[in-house]
Amino acid sequence: MNSAKTGTFISTLRKQKSLTQKQLAEQLGITDKAISKWERGLGYPDIETVLPLAKALGVTANEILMGEKVETEKVNIRKLRILQKSSLSPYLLYLC
Repeated sequence: MNSAKTGTFISTLRKQKSLTQKQLAEQLGITDKAISKWERGLGYPDIETVLPLAKALGVTANEILMGEKVETEKVNIRKLRILQKSSLSPYLLYLC
């Protein structure tokens, strides 16, 4: 995890939602100073704040902590294509 990357990600998402730090803080029941601290890369949200923060910003908790969008659909499609090309795919799909 990289606090600067996470902070920039939070800031970008907040601005995309047209929220001020104060508005986001009010939604989460915390201070705008906490939001500012995260966005400057000086810390991370508390564990109990990560999920509500992610929900407010329209991403997953994992994406908040990673500091980037995770393209799970693309990853899953790639894995499925690899399985389809595999000679073991009928057996693997049966087991899933």
